Amino acid sequence: MPPATPKPEAASPSLPSVATQNTSPLPLAKGYYINVGLFAVPSNGSNAYRKLEVAGLPVFSDGLQTRKGLLTRVRVGPFPTRAQANAAVKKIQSLKLDAAVFQL
Repeated sequence: MPPATPKPEAASPSLPSVATQNTSPLPLAKGYYINVGLFAVPSNGSNAYRKLEVAGLPVFSDGLQTRKGLLTRVRVGPFPTRAQANAAVKKIQSLKLDAAVFQL
């Protein structure tokens, strides 16, 4: 009998890496932004990004090189008013994510 050939394994779906996600526009436009998180584990940043994207929020991320290594920063915005940013904070918090508003 000829040796059995192994069946190819199905590829498991994966989230896009930070490198393939929307990256922050440089420089940031004036307005209100929301810091959602700074993630040391890239998949945690990708998961947060995906939740925000599915929720319809204007999410972007970028890499931040630190002494501890590359971190993934996830933000939402810009919003023209603080009231709009605060409404987005409530939506973000309902997704069980942190949210802190800042203004440029």
